[in-house]
Amino acid sequence: MLPPTIKYVYANFNGFEGTQGSTQTHQIHSSFLETYPNHLQDIVQLLKKDGAQFDSKTIRYQDPDSKVFLLLTPEMNLKEYFDRHKELLLWINPNCGRECDMRFEQILKRLELLESKAAVTRPLDVNTSQEPSSQPHLAILYADPLGKAGEKGVTPTIDAVDYESECRKIVRHLEQRNKNIILQIEIATRKNLLEILQKGPRILHILSHGHYDSDKKDYCLSFEDGKGNLDPIYSSDLKSMLKDRKLDTKLVFTNACHSESVATVFHDAGVPCVVAVQSDNKILDLAAQEFADVFYQSIFEGLSVDTAMSNARFSLAGNYFVCCCAHKHKTNCKWKNKCFVEDSTQAHISHKPNCTCEGRHVHKHKKKKCSWAAQFLESIGRADDLLTADEFLNTCCCSPELPHNEVMKFLMKPDEFNQAIVQEPKQGPLILKSTYNLLKPKFPVNKPLGRNHELYELLKALTNPVNKIILLRGSRGSGKSVLVRHLANYLQARGYFQQNVVLIDMRKIHSMSQFISELATRTIGPFMDITEIENQQIDLPNLFEPVKHSEILAILEDFDSFIGHFGKESDTVFKALRDFGETLKIITDNANCFKVVLTTSKEYKLDAVNENVAIDNLVPSRAAKLLVTIAPPEYIVPSEVESSLKKYSGGKNLSPQFIWFVAQQLRTRKNIFLSQLINELMKNKTSSNENEEQQLFAQKLLETNLR
Repeated sequence: MLPPTIKYVYANFNGFEGTQGSTQTHQIHSSFLETYPNHLQDIVQLLKKDGAQFDSKTIRYQDPDSKVFLLLTPEMNLKEYFDRHKELLLWINPNCGRECDMRFEQILKRLELLESKAAVTRPLDVNTSQEPSSQPHLAILYADPLGKAGEKGVTPTIDAVDYESECRKIVRHLEQRNKNIILQIEIATRKNLLEILQKGPRILHILSHGHYDSDKKDYCLSFEDGKGNLDPIYSSDLKSMLKDRKLDTKLVFTNACHSESVATVFHDAGVPCVVAVQSDNKILDLAAQEFADVFYQSIFEGLSVDTAMSNARFSLAGNYFVCCCAHKHKTNCKWKNKCFVEDSTQAHISHKPNCTCEGRHVHKHKKKKCSWAAQFLESIGRADDLLTADEFLNTCCCSPELPHNEVMKFLMKPDEFNQAIVQEPKQGPLILKSTYNLLKPKFPVNKPLGRNHELYELLKALTNPVNKIILLRGSRGSGKSVLVRHLANYLQARGYFQQNVVLIDMRKIHSMSQFISELATRTIGPFMDITEIENQQIDLPNLFEPVKHSEILAILEDFDSFIGHFGKESDTVFKALRDFGETLKIITDNANCFKVVLTTSKEYKLDAVNENVAIDNLVPSRAAKLLVTIAPPEYIVPSEVESSLKKYSGGKNLSPQFIWFVAQQLRTRKNIFLSQLINELMKNKTSSNENEEQQLFAQKLLETNLR
């Protein structure tokens, strides 16, 4: 067997990633490697043989997966490392001398600086916007409320529109033009809307859900309050906000369902041109993104709004077919009345074909074979069609003569606007001026689907001043990692935990002393002397004194693996849990704004934990609702979705990642119905354990969910 390759660099530790000081790599001569090193002491002896001058207490190794240098502890079994990897890169510090004294002085100065900064507490102003130096060409407001307050408490909202993908597409095309365009992206709150309008962007683009409130008999945009709660902006609210206000904005694009009424308010207030979705209509998210993408390509080429609308409409023609909300309705349309007087959601569900007719996506059904079409026509007062139709039935609610596609949903006021909104800008880079960079989040993950309830529960737990330590529990593959990372991004975008958010992979941590060292290093700065911790020479409360008033979130991922390092003896595990809980409590008691989230797949009794949040897989009924929402409607029969999923899972719960996988299969493969796909998946199962199969799917999708 060939010996491993062991290299090392001299460096002064200053932060979690990267090195300072010498970057010259040394390699231990192969003649010294008679056997594989198994422990820290073996590495120390090899380095000494190679003539290295180093501090044996601060040796770090590079984790090949994360490319991060971790402390090499006596507990680490290097045999397991070399079973998987053939090269080890070490990071060593020179022996202490004058250099260490200088480093210590630097640390003291840094701690003093941190203390002075921490002495000034920052209020949670979630909507503080930066003042751009000049008028933005384009301002985008996006909303992602997680909960809606009501008489029975807070209920989770539906998943937000895919604002991130739409913003990325817009930004990518603007960057490709190499034009000096000023872009501002902010969260859609009342305050941010007023501040953006004050700056007078040439174009205002609003990304949110929209709906009709049958109680108030008014349309609204689903804004948020910046703390995770829904804050609807009704047409009447907007009129009051814009009253007597001079608007410099030339175009408002409300890319939201049922937004015509709201956009009209902007037009009446003096905006020359508005683009919106007709008030009767819901719009497919993918169609909205594609329309906006092509529209803005044309606008920033200096073309007129008329031309931009034509280009965008042409790009959608023939690609999307949906229900009758794609057109205006006749006054005697019973389906429209049912939609807006009774229940809009139920009306749309009732209009989704519950059959497998090939032409059902264009409302074309075989007269003799489709019982659903006959029942639907009878329910909307068109029973006469059953007698007069020849071979096919058309299930449009009132206007079968019209085409049904997404193109008809977008409208412009005025009907013609043959003017360019943006003149050709100068050559130069795109300038992004935003409070929070949505396109470069702390953790590159997509939002987990169907998890607004869990996200809101975790948000409430973390923003409650009383809570310091939260345990997030869920089975493996349920999406804990993606959920907690996304929420960390979400909270930072809204002004929380501005000082620091750190994620520690507890699989790499083998002892309590290593954990304290790693946490201190990641939150305070260069702290590495693990020996002092082991010998209880560290005053733990005072150790975190420099960040006493800093808002810091520490995510401790895979706590199960950390506890697993202590074996299976109940007494040993109990002591490890007790010591860990006491350690966290001491830290969080003395650092007022320091919060911790532990992710686990098991239940642990930790007295220090303030709140438990569970993330479970979805029951079949909830999974079916999610699939109906995100899957292409032409390939599913709504009434059969739940039974199909139960058939696959044997009645067990399913992960949102699996539902997303099914939706993607239906969207990309095309011409395959859900029932056919489920049968195919069942045939391809390699395990009789459905839960294991789902976990494999979930794990694969979680990995692809990281960009």
